Amino acid sequence: MIFHLQSSKGAETPKRQRFLNGRVQVISRSGLNLCEGYLLEWLPDLLPIKSAQPRVLTIGNRSGVLGQVACEILGAETTAHTFDIHHYRGMEPHVVAAFRQRFQRVCSANLPEDETYDVVLLQLNRGNLSTELVRDIVQQSIQRLRPGGRIACAIEGASLWLMRRLQDSFRNVQTSAKTGGTSLLLATDCKRPGKPKSFDCRIEVTLPHGIRFPLVTYPGVFAHRKADAGGLALAESMDVVNGDRVLDLGCGSGLIGIAASKMAKLEQLVLVDSHARAIQAATENVEANGLSLYTRVIHSDGRQSDFSELQNSFSLFVGNPPYYSQNQVTSRFVELSFQVLRSGGRAWFVTKNPEWLGQEIEQTFGEVQYFTRRDYTLLRAMKP
Repeated sequence: MIFHLQSSKGAETPKRQRFLNGRVQVISRSGLNLCEGYLLEWLPDLLPIKSAQPRVLTIGNRSGVLGQVACEILGAETTAHTFDIHHYRGMEPHVVAAFRQRFQRVCSANLPEDETYDVVLLQLNRGNLSTELVRDIVQQSIQRLRPGGRIACAIEGASLWLMRRLQDSFRNVQTSAKTGGTSLLLATDCKRPGKPKSFDCRIEVTLPHGIRFPLVTYPGVFAHRKADAGGLALAESMDVVNGDRVLDLGCGSGLIGIAASKMAKLEQLVLVDSHARAIQAATENVEANGLSLYTRVIHSDGRQSDFSELQNSFSLFVGNPPYYSQNQVTSRFVELSFQVLRSGGRAWFVTKNPEWLGQEIEQTFGEVQYFTRRDYTLLRAMKP
């Protein structure tokens, strides 16, 4: 099996890696994450599987290689779950034709509820899933295990907390340390599941002039369990007027966009995020605040085709861009803001790193204004 992985990062010269004594080869620009590599090598040790039609669930794997190799090594049908639509879409070019009938991708706020699994493969490379989100998905994984099912984890960094969490639910948890600060954990002999814990959080947002509204958040959503200070700074500073058509990109739970709807009578509100749990939270918050009649929630990673019908449509764009991906995501925020705004439309951004963002906005819009609030910098631009 040979997998060619496309990537815009890493060295120009392709890197070839061999796993399982050369049975699997991966050609990429930067190489597989250590956790994925260790899980690949570990797959034969998970045999035998008692089920006549084994089912495997992968979580946290972004390349799609792990799930497809599980199809081959374990003779299984595999579901690759992801929370982010960018990762979901990114797997598609890597799916080998031979596995298309037995390998499926799912992007959803929760693990599939209509399936049970013999093996759950949990890939926890550093920073890809928050601790509370891991607790949530481990609980969901246990609820979806078949009798005799097991959970196999590879984790970068401290693993003791995860081992203790697994010991709460399994009678047997084995662990072994690997190079690179990675550990492998295998949990077998599941105890009877207890009452599931709820990980959602309900908060009330307070803005000037007596504006208050409720929000629900979930693990994995930006600023879970609190109102983000940057989002509040933007919500308190943006100029919203009656009749505005507003697009909130990277909306998270919907704080900024919903705040706009509380400050003026909007003609339309569009909330956009790439994370499935943000979409779930934003949708619920729109309904809870009575905004469904004029609000649309879009699950998107900023792909051009997702916005083709929204060009030159909005009078106000608001965005709280993330600080990762070497500014690639932030640059896309600025580009999209210009595309979706009509002439005279305003774009508002919030950041703690205004120098680069200000230059990017100025190059796109021609002029940018700076404001400060809550230790954040607010940037405002108008489309000519």
